[in-house]
Amino acid sequence: MFAQAPSPRPASRTAPGSTRPSSCQTLSSAAAKKWMFAMSVTKRTGGSPWYRPAAYSASQAAEALVLTQPSLGRALSGCRGSSPVSTVADMETTVTVGADKIWAEDSEGSGPVVVLLHQGVGDSRQWDRVWPALTSSCRVIRYDVRAYGRSPAATQEYTLAGDLWRVLDHFQLARAHLVGCSMGGGTAIELALADPGRAQSLTLLCPGISGYPWPEEPELEAEFEALAAAGGEDAIVQGYQRLWAAAGAEPEVMDQLRSAVRAEPNEEQYQRQGQPAFDRLHELSVPTVLLVGDLDRPVLIASNEEAARRIPGCQLIWMPGVDHMPALRDPDLISRTVLAQVQGGSVARDAWTGQS
Repeated sequence: MFAQAPSPRPASRTAPGSTRPSSCQTLSSAAAKKWMFAMSVTKRTGGSPWYRPAAYSASQAAEALVLTQPSLGRALSGCRGSSPVSTVADMETTVTVGADKIWAEDSEGSGPVVVLLHQGVGDSRQWDRVWPALTSSCRVIRYDVRAYGRSPAATQEYTLAGDLWRVLDHFQLARAHLVGCSMGGGTAIELALADPGRAQSLTLLCPGISGYPWPEEPELEAEFEALAAAGGEDAIVQGYQRLWAAAGAEPEVMDQLRSAVRAEPNEEQYQRQGQPAFDRLHELSVPTVLLVGDLDRPVLIASNEEAARRIPGCQLIWMPGVDHMPALRDPDLISRTVLAQVQGGSVARDAWTGQS
């Protein structure tokens, strides 16, 4: 689920087409990787969620104050922005990927094309609150990774970047502006490196970047497996909330986490890792903006800070009070940033001031 977790896949796998396991053991095997990664960071940092990178300058702090103004309103407790949830359903379709299908939604229209790539701790519904603002001037496409959300479970091996290629081809898109959160950010980066002509710009929300040296602590994997065995799905979801959604446990947030937990057994069985990207970030040649919240995991923040330094011309936007769920926590900021990026303006200035 979390694209950059380096743990190897198990040597033995259920054969394609066999019955999907339903035991807590299957859930814990996949889930333990994120627990191992995140808890190792918590131990070394004392568990403080208010981590600030050394490069968080006074000027950045002053600019970030704009993001906390009450005038932004709140769609959820702990979530900034008032964009209504999209209920459009008449533009849904399925994309054939080998023997499998992917659910996708296309707003259609003639504006700039934006493709939204969801994170590994949720599905494409995470974009509901930015959908109205983006579709007002852009053609927007989103889809669920195999086994997530409205996409059926995979029955054959696949890579995330390979499926993104197939989605672009299905909609006959030569180029698109890619917006990726966490796992989706890593997918966007991988495609931009492999086929630079297809990415017009990158908007990366707390991206998970393959090749970053994540810490490994096997004892924590065993700890999480014990938790999963004792409490099942509910225990895993609650653990994820503590690790990835520190800003609050609203029903919409918990539903996203639960969706991810249910996708994990199939993901563990069929999803294959793409090519390492972290040491190739200097090769990116498209306009890039990276956003990360100060309530995210400290090692994720550190990796994003370093990634922004490595990507030529990358703009880094800090999101106070935001965890690993930025599109739910601050949809107005995300919408403004994406539109400024698509329009080729000054992303940081436009996003902070609310201009477009």
